[in-house]
Amino acid sequence: MSQVTHPHSAIYLYNFLCSVRSTFSTADEYQQEFETLLLSPRYTPELFESVMTQLAHVMTAQQQEQQLQGRSRLSLWPELQKIMQSAKQDPQYDSLLMRMTESFFFIRHVESVLDQDYQLEGFIRSLLLDSPDANHAQVMSSIAAFLQTLDRVTRMGVESVLNQQRQSSEQGSPDTLLLQIRRILDDDALFREFNAIVETGTVAGIEWKEILFKLYQLVQSRRPEVWDSISSLLDQAQSAHDTTQYNSYEEYVQKNFLDDGGQQYLDSEVDRARVESMLGSLSM
Repeated sequence: MSQVTHPHSAIYLYNFLCSVRSTFSTADEYQQEFETLLLSPRYTPELFESVMTQLAHVMTAQQQEQQLQGRSRLSLWPELQKIMQSAKQDPQYDSLLMRMTESFFFIRHVESVLDQDYQLEGFIRSLLLDSPDANHAQVMSSIAAFLQTLDRVTRMGVESVLNQQRQSSEQGSPDTLLLQIRRILDDDALFREFNAIVETGTVAGIEWKEILFKLYQLVQSRRPEVWDSISSLLDQAQSAHDTTQYNSYEEYVQKNFLDDGGQQYLDSEVDRARVESMLGSLSM
């Protein structure tokens, strides 16, 4: 990268994950042995210690082979320990770490079509991963602004990756989302109730904010400590749904902010923000 980055920034985490990825032979190996652990629930001291024990094994194993290949995973272990301890103490940083881990391969794909380091920095910043309060509309507007800084050929390459990501989300996000939620809830009976609320509400055409409130009440009554993680996943699912009708992120921003439908969308965002604010006050 072209400049020193803060250890709690999205760019710093991306660079660190790139270093870790380079110590694995394949992407599948990285995902199965490392990424899965970073995305594992760790909201209790016991779960955190379990994750750290498993990470220690992964980061310190097979050192002789790695050193022969010029790659040392062990050298990255002290920094990973600092990152994990910071995430343990700061929920916002923990959320950033989770979001970056989930977005890692998507960002690498975008990086492959960019020409300069500063462009990659600009793209990562445009995702607003460092801004936990940023809503979906702000992220889309930020990405559109970034695209305008690129030359035509590079912009088309990035838009192609964004469209592939959108299509992948449309096809795969429901199952992936449910698996993640089931893992976080760690309670089959609770998961069945959770899923029933979503399915029943969707079939009945109930507004999203009402479904969200019912889910909030359910989780708060049984597993209140995991609501923040669940809420983040639900936001991602809703965001993916909101963008499916557009051919590109630029078209999305154009139609929602510059054309006649913009105000209606902004009004819905205000309603959603009010619900999120209400839920936040209830959890205090």
